[in-house]
Amino acid sequence: MELIYRNELGASYYDPQHKILVYKSNRLFANDKTELIKDLLNHTANFMHEKHVSGEIVDLSEMRGNFRRILNYLVEEYYPEMKEHGMEKSAYIISNDVIINSLVEILSDRNKTKTRAFREYEKAKTWLTS
Repeated sequence: MELIYRNELGASYYDPQHKILVYKSNRLFANDKTELIKDLLNHTANFMHEKHVSGEIVDLSEMRGNFRRILNYLVEEYYPEMKEHGMEKSAYIISNDVIINSLVEILSDRNKTKTRAFREYEKAKTWLTS
């Protein structure tokens, strides 16, 4: 995988074989880090202008906390732009964290791209590439 961008919140990668993005987050409480989330997402969105991306895997399995403050940005700005550039699906890898799971469910209901939650990376990748 090719590193796209990294900051203290996490990193984004491009898998050229499957034409997917992979986000990996650190164990930070994301709600008070909205500018870092936007920074990571914006750098990755800029990358989309150069490559075709059909989907993304967002690995939140290590994240603890809350990203509710970023939901409107994701639904109203990030995902519409990504869909414009060909992204069809979003797979979220989740843990047993109740807050993260409920926020992914809310995002799934509001998102214009097909969005599903998984517990395992390989299952998420299989769904994205099918």
